[in-house]
Amino acid sequence: MKHIGKALITLLALALLFEEWLWTELSCRLQRLARLPAVQRAKRLLRSAPPWASLLLLLTPALLLLPFKILGLWALSRGHLLLGLSIVLAAKIVGTAAAAFLFDLVRDNARQIPWFDALYLRVVGVFAAARAWLDQQPAVTRARRKVGELRLAAAAVLADIAAARRRSPWARKLRFSRATARCSLRARMLLLNGGG
Repeated sequence: MKHIGKALITLLALALLFEEWLWTELSCRLQRLARLPAVQRAKRLLRSAPPWASLLLLLTPALLLLPFKILGLWALSRGHLLLGLSIVLAAKIVGTAAAAFLFDLVRDNARQIPWFDALYLRVVGVFAAARAWLDQQPAVTRARRKVGELRLAAAAVLADIAAARRRSPWARKLRFSRATARCSLRARMLLLNGGG
């Protein structure tokens, strides 16, 4: 029973960390998109919406993506594992991005509705308590450490790629010609060995 509890805590921690990371990353990416003039006009229009319209707007991403999630589950039930998971994951990412963007825009308007404001404050309180509890769990500490290590490794790989791109075109051509020569030599050796 103790192992099941630890496994559930680990899964909850990973899901929460993934959701937090996804929300933050997608919010940052969408802020770049938000600099476009058409998006600026849409943002002004959304911010001036009445509270009840703002609240309905928050439900839009979930309602629009529901058919895609159902399609993904249908594909999974038919044995199309990769297709089903891809559809569900894409719908999750798009839905989270849209929800993060819209929520930042209309949260203040929607909070003018008393029952929504009370619900919002309660949910924020529950999430804060859950975050405080999870932060004390060893599984969360390990997961965060692993995520940090993966980020450092990814940053190192990206830095290596950027450094390779900065090298002179002659260095790239020389590496390409060496690789081509090696490949050609291997092909000749295989033909000679296969012919003998």
